[in-house]
Parts: sequence; structure tokens; C-alpha cells
Amino acid sequence: MTATAHPRAVQSLRRKIRRLIDLIDRRESVDDTLFEFSNTHQPEELSMTVKVGDVSDVDAITKVLQIYMNSAKNGKGSDMKPAFGDKATIFGYVGSELAFNGPIQSLFDWHDKNGSAKDVQARITNIDVVGTVAHARVEAENWTGYKFTDLFLLIKLDGGWKIINKVFHLH
Repeated sequence: MTATAHPRAVQSLRRKIRRLIDLIDRRESVDDTLFEFSNTHQPEELSMTVKVGDVSDVDAITKVLQIYMNSAKNGKGSDMKPAFGDKATIFGYVGSELAFNGPIQSLFDWHDKNGSAKDVQARITNIDVVGTVAHARVEAENWTGYKFTDLFLLIKLDGGWKIINKVFHLH
């Protein structure tokens, strides 16, 4: 798996590294804002970033997220369920209302009612693994006409990865 970065992000990071080296050489204090990053480019310009200790964990997490993404196309909450832990939760606003704020079953029920999203375009844009925990980001466009940014927390249970929390932003 090859991870690439957006050219503007690479240039910005290079400038910050050069500044940091210069500050260290002069033994000056390092400004905390030196390492603030912003994501001002459009989602179609996003590229996947991966921080891992073990590539097999990334592959396993990718498979779990693929279960979630593939289930969008058939409209069955039961097909999505294997990606999630038994006590998983979901939180997210629809308009100004916190429409999802508890057990993941509410997502499965919504998915059953909402139907299939045959034209959905979803991709993983980030996976970060630290031992037995991970977080991931998925961008999904045209999920029955909606665009979502999903953030997932995952945990390694009994040798396999499960989503334990989903929060989302509805664009």
C-alpha cells in the first residue's frame, strides 16, 4: 500500500521542518502553532494517510470498513452489523438535531428504512493504529443523495477488529 500526500501539504510540512531545525540550531523555543495543520483542500484531493506498527492491522481494518461501505449498496442493516462491536455507538447531527446518539442499532434501522445506495462512492482517507486501538475516516458521497464524513473508533477484540463508535458529519 502506497500513501501519498497532497503537494501543498508536503510543501507546508517541509517549511515547518526547516523552521523547526533552524529554531533548534539557534536553541530558541519552538512555537506550538508550528505544528497546527489545516485541511483546506477539497475531499477529492484528499489522499490516504496511514500510521501503523503492523501492516496486517491496516489490512484487517480496511476489510472491516469495506464491510460497512459495501453494505451501503444493498440497503440491509444486517449486512453492516458484522463490522461493529455488540455495544457500538453512533452520534451525529441531521440538521440542527442530534438524530443519532446511542446504540448502533439505530444506524441499522435507518439503513433498512433508507434503502440501497447503489451509486455511493466511498473511500477510506485515513487509518491510524496504535496497538489494539485505531481510528479511521471514510468519505462517502451520494449515499442516497447525502454526503457523509464518518469517523470510526476501532478496537482489536479476540484477534479481530470491530468498530466501537461512529460519529458523522452530514454535509
